[in-house]
Amino acid sequence: MYCRECGAEIPQGAKYCTSCGLPTEEKASQPPQPIEYREGPPVPCEGISPSHVAVTRNVEAPATVVEPTRRRRRPAGVTICLAMLSLGLVFIFEIIGYLVSMIPGMPLNQEMLVTLAGAVGACLSVVILGGRKILALRKDTIVLALKKGWWVLATSLGLTIYGVVETMLTNETVVEDGWLSRLLTVLVLCIGIGIFEEASFRGVVYGSLLDAGGKSRRGLYIVTVFAALLFGMAHIDWFSIDYADPLSILQAVLKTIQTGLFGFFLCALVLRSKSVWGAALLHALSDFILMIPGMVLLDGPMDVSYVSTGEEAIAVTILYLVFIVCYLPLAIIGRRMLSEQPLPDYGPFHKER
Repeated sequence: MYCRECGAEIPQGAKYCTSCGLPTEEKASQPPQPIEYREGPPVPCEGISPSHVAVTRNVEAPATVVEPTRRRRRPAGVTICLAMLSLGLVFIFEIIGYLVSMIPGMPLNQEMLVTLAGAVGACLSVVILGGRKILALRKDTIVLALKKGWWVLATSLGLTIYGVVETMLTNETVVEDGWLSRLLTVLVLCIGIGIFEEASFRGVVYGSLLDAGGKSRRGLYIVTVFAALLFGMAHIDWFSIDYADPLSILQAVLKTIQTGLFGFFLCALVLRSKSVWGAALLHALSDFILMIPGMVLLDGPMDVSYVSTGEEAIAVTILYLVFIVCYLPLAIIGRRMLSEQPLPDYGPFHKER
């Protein structure tokens, strides 16, 4: 027989199970039958469908990465003050160029040496402020400048053709001797002017103002217009104007607006391309084309006065009005580029930590 508790075989006549010790006075049972398991569909828990039963895995949740708060290394006001002080370096280089021009036997004239020296000082100021990236010469910046600025070149060419035709009709001599030498001189001068003014106004001045106004679209427009007006006003000698002559004041205002429209476009171009070289090339080509009739063909003076008196005053005033009308499309192109610019854009001198 077998123990009903553990199923062990018990010898006949034993009073206790030799395995578990259970008394055998009670009737022993047969060996326990194994439990039969049958396969069938799973029975879900009450109120929970099988599709809602989730499999729990011991998966460690990814750690949340908390980026440190980025702060300005220097305030925008400090950047602007440093930029204005760096323009003193440009002035020092211009003085050096003037002194070098006084050395006997110099192949370059005073105007060219002062301009080229100022261009070097302006580029050095950009580097000192931490904006050397906008001095990187890239092919795409040149292509963008020619693509966006074809209108200014076409306008300059049209006005130059008009000037040549007028010269042919009003002067017996159309081309003075030595025009080829003057052509090369004016070309070098215009290249120097392009680099000098773009590195100074679009690099140092506009680049520092962006550190304060580049956060919002409204701020971007404000600093761009302000930098453009400064550029226009810098072309006028405000101390030599006869403020008793309304026509002189009108010429100064119109010239500021005309040059400001061009400067507005150049600001947007530099902001888009992140380089001053495309704007410098466009600036140099425009000036060079406009200088051909007076300075190259007729050997006129290279020191230009933008405010005239006497009989020329009316003609110059009309010319500025023509320029303003011709430059209005540039302002539209510049505004479109500003509206498409991703923000915030704090310019080349912005520092964070």
